[in-house]
Amino acid sequence: MLDERLCGKHQPAGILLHVCAEDLAKMAAGECQTSNRKDYENEEDELLAGPETVLDEGDIALLKTYGLGPYSRVIKQVEDDIKKAQQAVNDLIGIKESDTGLSLPSLWDLVSDKQMMQEEQPLQVARCTKIINAGEEDAKYMINVKQIAKFVVGLGEKVAPTDIEEGMRVGVDRTKYAIQIPLPPKIDPTVSLMTVEDKPDVTYDDVGGAKDALEKLREVVELPLLHPERFVNLGIDPPKGVLLYGPPGTGKTLSARAVANRTDACFIRVIGSELVQKYVGEGARMVRELFTMARSKKACIVFFDEVDAIGGARSSSEEGGTDNEVQRTMLQIVTELDGFDPRGNIKVLMATNRPDTLDPALMRPGRLDRKVEFNLPELEGRTQILKIHAKSMNCDRGIRFELVSRLCPNTTGAELRSVCTEAGMFAIRARRKSVSEKDFLESVNKVIKGYKKFSSTPNGHPAVRKRPSSAMSSPAPPAPAKLKTRSEFSVTLEVPSADAASFYRYEFKEAGSTWEQAQRVDAAVGAAEVVLDDLNPTSTYEVRIYEVAKAADGEEVVSAPSEVAAVDTDVPGCGPSDSGQGCLCSIQ
Repeated sequence: MLDERLCGKHQPAGILLHVCAEDLAKMAAGECQTSNRKDYENEEDELLAGPETVLDEGDIALLKTYGLGPYSRVIKQVEDDIKKAQQAVNDLIGIKESDTGLSLPSLWDLVSDKQMMQEEQPLQVARCTKIINAGEEDAKYMINVKQIAKFVVGLGEKVAPTDIEEGMRVGVDRTKYAIQIPLPPKIDPTVSLMTVEDKPDVTYDDVGGAKDALEKLREVVELPLLHPERFVNLGIDPPKGVLLYGPPGTGKTLSARAVANRTDACFIRVIGSELVQKYVGEGARMVRELFTMARSKKACIVFFDEVDAIGGARSSSEEGGTDNEVQRTMLQIVTELDGFDPRGNIKVLMATNRPDTLDPALMRPGRLDRKVEFNLPELEGRTQILKIHAKSMNCDRGIRFELVSRLCPNTTGAELRSVCTEAGMFAIRARRKSVSEKDFLESVNKVIKGYKKFSSTPNGHPAVRKRPSSAMSSPAPPAPAKLKTRSEFSVTLEVPSADAASFYRYEFKEAGSTWEQAQRVDAAVGAAEVVLDDLNPTSTYEVRIYEVAKAADGEEVVSAPSEVAAVDTDVPGCGPSDSGQGCLCSIQ
């Protein structure tokens, strides 16, 4: 009204327009939306008409940061640290009651458990022998209840027709014998316990000193499981089985578990002696159930360790029933190898220390197509193995693992692991929280020298011995040629002690060859660095190579040194040369 009066008083001929603020806001918003829509359409047309833009690494990194707050990385790092701390606490605490799957006795409610068991009657195990009118709505199932009778029944409310197959075990109720649940195949508990784990925790980084063997194993086992289309395109079948052979402790089982981890396959380890049973036919039955369990897995690697216990060559002579039972078990393995599809999800690995004793029927192509040899690790491999085992230990900085590996020639990975374990024991005896280099050197002296008579390697081990100077001063008499039966080389390192009253003597004897001679000279270089902790960069030490003659009565006669090598301790990375004539340091 006030607007009308003002309009009529000051502008008699004016026109009055009623405008609401809400209408103005709606109009402004509509115009903004229209203008924004037009601008967006114009930009979209320009982008479509313009050249294609490729995202660089900066744009991709920026896209990955969308949706992340300023503290997301810090929070993630804190969560990981909490998990690691909790895992460390659990390792120190050990097994708790919750780890066994049982609650505390104070929380047990036996009354309610008994009442529940009375309300829910247990099922009875039966076997479905035949399906009548399969695939139709009125399908019936013939079941065989052991020691009772055969019945034609239907399905329960919770069971689908596609879950039941002929020959499978089912659970039926005790009143109407209706099928209530399908059951897995019956497998001997001894066989089911052979499953180590669904996914081993061993990776390729945990395997050292077997690079070539690991590559051969990966292309036979890993490629068919991860890339089967490559074999299908070429029209060839991948190998069914692989034989791993070599000295004990060289990483055969560890490599098999690493391949199973890479392929996300279930790993089943079978010891050959476990399949040797007392009763006739038990070993063959266990093999059948073993492969039945393997077929039920998504992907499975069956590893037969010490297969020579059941896969030995058959003899024509009539022997006891035990050998006949072993032969039946081996023939069942051969039958299973012929029975499954090579392009399937099962791969068979076998390991032995004596491949020459296996039966030819098991070794022929088509069953064990690939033979992979695991040799003793070289210097680089031994250093890698020591670093792998020391990674989980509290060690001092600056430990020369290459030096320790030089003192352990012709050793397996298992013996190197024993060296690391024994070094930790020396630190525990000294009540120290970390392992020093001195502990490793004392461990080498104990494990490699002290356990030499228990060694499993065929070539023996070096020994660090302390001899009086009088024994070293007199020259050795020459060896008569007529007494020689075989030639050996002996590498001897003579270094005076602190009081100059005795000598540290590093000696290693074995059948001679250029490569072995280089290995022994290389080990002697490591011994020179160990004996003197306060090394003088300008000092040199002599490595004398003796020729040892074996007499007919077994007595050794040492001749004069045939070669003298001056070992310069200041040369880093000293190792065997390519020619095999000595180490990389100066040889005179």
